[in-house]
Amino acid sequence: MPRFEGPRYRRVSFIRVTAAAAVFVHAGGLAVLPSASAAVHVWSDSFWTASALAAAIALFRLARAVSSRRERAAWFLLGLGASSWFVTMLWWTHRELVDGVRAPVLELPSIGFAVM
Repeated sequence: MPRFEGPRYRRVSFIRVTAAAAVFVHAGGLAVLPSASAAVHVWSDSFWTASALAAAIALFRLARAVSSRRERAAWFLLGLGASSWFVTMLWWTHRELVDGVRAPVLELPSIGFAVM
């Protein structure tokens, strides 16, 4: 039977609670903001960009923490994928919020999403 105590369990619990809280905050913002407004795009783009950055940082930290070389390489590659997603989200956000292009899906930088 697994032990549900100690610093590792507390850290995993903190991450789960933080992720769940972020989802609820995002959903709450979407519920409050007028649908199809510029505020919804700012809210969602900011959330997705921040989430991608947080994921990249967490994956790179995890890659440094594991002892196995193969595991380290795997987590590092996932971190690179999340970083690619983050950079592409920066581009996406700029296109939507600054240039006024809604959902710029079929543009060349969208390849960054496929890297993940």
